[in-house]
Amino acid sequence: MNPSGGRRHAPAAPRAHMLFDLVRVRRRGAAVPRGISDYEIMFRGSSLPAGVRVGFVVNDVGRPVTYWDKAPSSLELTWST
Repeated sequence: MNPSGGRRHAPAAPRAHMLFDLVRVRRRGAAVPRGISDYEIMFRGSSLPAGVRVGFVVNDVGRPVTYWDKAPSSLELTWST
């Protein structure tokens, strides 16, 4: 409860479209894309709402590994700040 007696509410969560708008994926020119390297991935990290973290999940010899707040070196990603 806050001092005025009302209930405290958590800050409004970002809407999903706001988060999806931070990512841009563009085909690099391959006539038939065959893998992730055939795409250019751009992420606008500077526009990430306060309190929201970004995680990248990659396959590491058959098990998922999550990298928080940074892209793994195996992923070609343009992270704009």
